[in-house]
Amino acid sequence: MKKIEVTRELLEFFKSNPQTLIFYGYLTAMPDCQLYNDKDSYALKTYNGEFFECCFYTDDARFVDEFLSTFTNCYAEFRMIDPKWTKYLAQKYEFGYLTSCGLFVWNGLPLQNQFDERVTSMPKRYAHLVAQGTDYATDEDVIKLLDMHPSSALFIDDKPVCWCLLHLEKSLGMLYTLPEHRNKGYALKVMTDLTNKVISNGDVPYATIIKGNEASQKLALKYNLKYVCDVDYISIDFCK
Repeated sequence: MKKIEVTRELLEFFKSNPQTLIFYGYLTAMPDCQLYNDKDSYALKTYNGEFFECCFYTDDARFVDEFLSTFTNCYAEFRMIDPKWTKYLAQKYEFGYLTSCGLFVWNGLPLQNQFDERVTSMPKRYAHLVAQGTDYATDEDVIKLLDMHPSSALFIDDKPVCWCLLHLEKSLGMLYTLPEHRNKGYALKVMTDLTNKVISNGDVPYATIIKGNEASQKLALKYNLKYVCDVDYISIDFCK
């Protein structure tokens, strides 16, 4: 395994494979990513200011072991990994958390984008609302994402009532509708708007949806995302 530089050809390769879209997202959003390679195996890690965010794509257990040996005295989250590697790593490490998801990727078909309601980017002054709608983001986290990536929010009476952002690695997420405005079709309009923004930027829209969240899975199909495979998110504290 060796550290390599990012090339245009590599970016196109990562962009063309649904299971490596997360590499493309990180590498085009975070210029200080560390990228590793050995033959057909790839791994990536980046420090977000608090902990490492990581991913790997391989069929080689030796490569997985070598990549994880680069972590010492730190906390790391491994994202969008094949469930077979979750089972493998569970024999070696204690996970801080394990979340199983389905990977949904844009099917290439165009989306309509005409709404009666006002749909626009989420202003940073409403970052606290977005943070309140998640259990893992602070106001500062949200502001960082709004500075980096496009977002979409639907406004009623000049106030945001439904919104969605892109995560650091450019996956669709953080969708939230205020309780009093649910079941009105707003989530689909917001997701359609943001999906079109991602497409306009030349990127491929994708999302990971927690297994069992049937409402979000059905919604994804309506804004032209299709299920590809299962993926896992795990965390490991290498300080222990």
